[in-house]
Amino acid sequence: MRVIPGTHTWEQQEMKANTQVQNVLVSEVDPALVDESKAVDLILKSGDVSVHHRNVIHGSKANHSPLRRCGLTIRYIPISTRIKAPNWPCTFLLRGDAVPGINHYVEVDHMFFNGKGNWI
Repeated sequence: MRVIPGTHTWEQQEMKANTQVQNVLVSEVDPALVDESKAVDLILKSGDVSVHHRNVIHGSKANHSPLRRCGLTIRYIPISTRIKAPNWPCTFLLRGDAVPGINHYVEVDHMFFNGKGNWI
């Protein structure tokens, strides 16, 4: 993973569509904000976790290996926060009671990740 140090102090940057280069999110921050000369590589081994501020500009170079590379983003928010993104996937209520009319949460009794990209 690569990060641009200090960008955690910036305002959150708007993501813009980018279909010119294959990437998971089909988006990018304004390339003018990304000074590659300041980028720092964080080498993560299999099973390692990176915990960082949401505003840190980060990404990775293309994976040319035959091995799968996987990422998972988890965001904890108060139940009073309205999620405005349409069709936001996988919003789970982990604790507390939902505030009526704020968000729709996925109903979960027992859900486990099978390690092959599927929730079971």
